[in-house]
Amino acid sequence: SKIKHLYFCFLTLISPTANTRAKFKSVYGRKINLKQPETFNEKGMYLKLKSYNKDPKVADCADKYTVRKYIEQCGCSEILNNLIAVYDKATDIDFASLPNAFVIKWNVGCGYNLICPDKTKLDIEKAKKQLKKWGRKKYHLHFSEMQYKGREKKLLVEEFLRPEQGSLPEDYKIYCFSGKAEYVMLCLERADGKPKCYFFDREWKLARLNKRGVEAPEDFTMPKPDNVDKMFDYAERLSQGFPFVRVDFFSCNDRVIFGEMTFTPAGFLDPFYTEEAEIMLGKKLDLKNI
Repeated sequence: SKIKHLYFCFLTLISPTANTRAKFKSVYGRKINLKQPETFNEKGMYLKLKSYNKDPKVADCADKYTVRKYIEQCGCSEILNNLIAVYDKATDIDFASLPNAFVIKWNVGCGYNLICPDKTKLDIEKAKKQLKKWGRKKYHLHFSEMQYKGREKKLLVEEFLRPEQGSLPEDYKIYCFSGKAEYVMLCLERADGKPKCYFFDREWKLARLNKRGVEAPEDFTMPKPDNVDKMFDYAERLSQGFPFVRVDFFSCNDRVIFGEMTFTPAGFLDPFYTEEAEIMLGKKLDLKNI
């Protein structure tokens, strides 16, 4: 609810730790153990509060605009989506000069994407209004994701990725621990807003990390996508030096295209992992240098 949202935002202003304790309790029904964190989400929270909140490299890589420079520095510029234009505010956007299909997104936050497959059907005034509304939000407050605080806001216009089959490209989210890419979460059927997400390991073996109700059916099999090894390799190059980061890619017509680097997925409050997965992923997240 709106009141709950405002409450958590207010808590962040007082103390990100207070917000984190309250959010964790509201999702898991128990207190977080920040003294000796063990589960993936507890360790992630610790990382968020003790390191990622003040790491300029994390802030630059979490920003969808400045991360482009980092990807170039890593020698991976070929995976960047084509950048058509950059604007400071929604009223600056020159829609007449844009191609017939494009994507506009804010450089900070999640879900602030305007996907336009056909400009002739776009209500431009409505689009500007929506982009303005997103731009006013202080995204870091709800989950105390301080890597997003104080970033210079930019609107990026990127090429619309049109796959040969389906309306949206497949989305691959690769979990990397201390520079080692371990698992990929593949999100299918995204067009209807209810994606199905499945985990696989490096050998493309189904990893049952999802809780009941959101896990793959018993007899689920899926051929290994051609691009997936390439994505794991790119993810490892980009994740060096970070205790944890999820590197997201799209696969579109044989091309690997970078999506974003996510340092605090779901604010480390994703209740969909099994208890076993929480412990197993937690063991992979090494905090000894934090």
